[in-house]
Amino acid sequence: MPGRWHLRPFIAVSLLGLVIAFVLITLLSFYAVFRLLIMREVERTNVEAVVNDMLRIEERFQEVEETALTVATNRRLVDRLDDPPADVYDRIVASRELADWLSGIVYVKSYLTSIQIYTDSPLAKAGSRILPMSDVPWEGELVRFREVDAFWISARSDPWASGGPAQVLTFVIKIWNSRNVPIGYVEMNLNERALWESIGGRVDRERGVGRMYVLLDREGRIVSRSPEFDESRLAGTNWLERAALTREGAEVIGGARSKELMVVVRDSTGSRKLVSFVPVGEAFRNMERLRNLVLAVGAVVLMSTLPTAAFISDRVIQPIVRLLEGFKRVETGNFRWRLGPFSIVEFDQLAQSYNAMAEQLQGLLEQLEEEHRKKRDAELRLLQSQIHPHFLYNTLDMINWTAAAKGAVEASEMAAKLARLLRISLGKPEQWIPLDEELEHVSLYAQIQRVRFGDRFEFVDRVTDEFRDLYVPRVILQPLVENAIKHGFDADAGERAQVVVSAVALDEKRFCLMVEDNGKGFAPGSPVRFEQAGGRGIANVHDRIRLYFGPEYGVECSNRQPRGAVVRIVLPVIRSGEGDDPR
Repeated sequence: MPGRWHLRPFIAVSLLGLVIAFVLITLLSFYAVFRLLIMREVERTNVEAVVNDMLRIEERFQEVEETALTVATNRRLVDRLDDPPADVYDRIVASRELADWLSGIVYVKSYLTSIQIYTDSPLAKAGSRILPMSDVPWEGELVRFREVDAFWISARSDPWASGGPAQVLTFVIKIWNSRNVPIGYVEMNLNERALWESIGGRVDRERGVGRMYVLLDREGRIVSRSPEFDESRLAGTNWLERAALTREGAEVIGGARSKELMVVVRDSTGSRKLVSFVPVGEAFRNMERLRNLVLAVGAVVLMSTLPTAAFISDRVIQPIVRLLEGFKRVETGNFRWRLGPFSIVEFDQLAQSYNAMAEQLQGLLEQLEEEHRKKRDAELRLLQSQIHPHFLYNTLDMINWTAAAKGAVEASEMAAKLARLLRISLGKPEQWIPLDEELEHVSLYAQIQRVRFGDRFEFVDRVTDEFRDLYVPRVILQPLVENAIKHGFDADAGERAQVVVSAVALDEKRFCLMVEDNGKGFAPGSPVRFEQAGGRGIANVHDRIRLYFGPEYGVECSNRQPRGAVVRIVLPVIRSGEGDDPR
C-alpha cells in the first residue's frame, strides 16, 4: 500500500499553492473591480452623450412641429382654402402668394427641404406647393388620422426639394376651417442629413469606425439612420428587436466584426428612441491595457505554480473525482463500483464508507425489488384469479326455476339478478370491462339492495353514452355503493336513501366517475375514509387503480352540501379497440 497521509500535513504542503492562488485572486479582483468601474464610466459617458444628442433631435422635431402648426393655423391660408376666389385669375394670384409665403419659410428654415399643402380646394394645381389630394405621396398613412391630427413619417425621398430629390423626415398635420372641418394637410419635410449634422459627426474617418445612430418610433420601427450607419457591423445581433424592447440604458452586443456598445435613450414624450452604436474596442480602449497587464502578471504567477498544482491535483483532486464518479454511478443505479485505496487517510476512510454504503444499498434494493415483485405478483394473482363456479350458476338457475315454478316471483328475480351479477364479476378473465357492463353490475347490486330497503332506497344511473364504451377495472363501483348504503344511512331511522352515479371528463386523457349519496357524510375531521368491504372495499379499489395506472389516479372522498358524501374515481380514458391490454 502506498504511503498514507493525514490531511493536516497535506494542507501545510499545499499552503504554497494557496498563497499563489490568493495572489491570483487578488489580481483578478483588482482587474474585475477596475474593469467594472471603467465600464460604468464609459457607459455613463456614452449615455450622457446620446441624451444630449436626443435633446438636440427633439428640439429640431419640436421646431418643425411648431412651424407646421403655425402654417396650419394661419388665418390667411385657412380662409383662402376654405373660401377661394371665384375668379380664375384671382385664384392663380392667391395660389402664388401662398406658394411664395411657404417658400419664404423654407428659405428661413434651412433644415427644411420643402412645404406642401394638399387640399381639394380649387387653389390646388399640379406643380405648385398647393397640390390636389390625389397627389398625396403618403396615401397609405392617411388611416393614422383616425386617431391623431398630426404624425411623423419615416425617411423617404422628397421630389420637391429645392436642390433636387433628398431624403427627408415628413411631418403631416391637418388644416381645420372655422367650422372645425378638415380642409387639407400641411406636409413639412425635414432634411435627414441636416438632422444628423445637427448633432455633429463622431466618425473616426481614418479608422473607418465610430458612433452611428438610428432613430426608432414608439412601435420600434426605423424612422431614420445616420449617414454613417453600417448595418453589416450589427449582423446576427437582432439589434432592432433588442433596442425596441430596451426602455433605456446601455448594453454590449456581439456584432459581425466586433462587439458594439448599444445605448438606447427615449425622448421626453416616449414617442421616439435614439439608439447609438460604437465599437467596444473604441469605447473600452483603456480597459484593454489593464487587461493585458493583469494577464501578463497572472501568466508569470501561474507558471511558477505548476509543480504545486500537479501535486495538489494528484493528491486531492483525483480522489475527489473518483468519489464524484462513484456517486454518479449510484445515481444511475450502479452499486457495484468500488473506490480506494487512497494515500490520504481521510479520503481512504471516505472510500471505505462509500463502499459499505454501496453494498448496503445494493442489498436493500434487491430486497425491495424482491418484496415488491412478490407483493405485485400476489396482488395480481388475487385480482386476476378467476373462479369458474359453474355449479354456483347452475344452482342459482335451479333456484330461479324452482321459485318461479312455485310462484315465488321475488325470490326468482333475486336469484336471476345474483346470477347475472356473479357472471359479470367472476365470469370473464379480462381485468378491464366496458363501463356499461360495470354499470350493469352495480345496478344489479342496487336492485338486490332495493328488495331489502324497498322504496327507502333509490339508485340513479346518470352516466351519458359518451363514457359507456370506455374500459375500466372490474368491480370498482359496487364497493362504493355498498359503502354508501352501509355507512351513509341509518336503516332503522326510515331515511330515504339515494345513490347517484355520474361521469365527467377532466381532460383528453382522464375522466372521473362520481358516486354521490344524500346520507350523513363522512365524520368531521376525516375527509377520507377507505372502508374495507369483503376484500373489495374502497381501499382495494384505490390501491388497484394506483397499481394499474400510477399515483395520479385513484379514489377521492369528500362531503357534499348541505349533506351527503361524494366519492370520485379518477381514471384514464381507455377506449374499446385500443388493444388487449389497456395499459
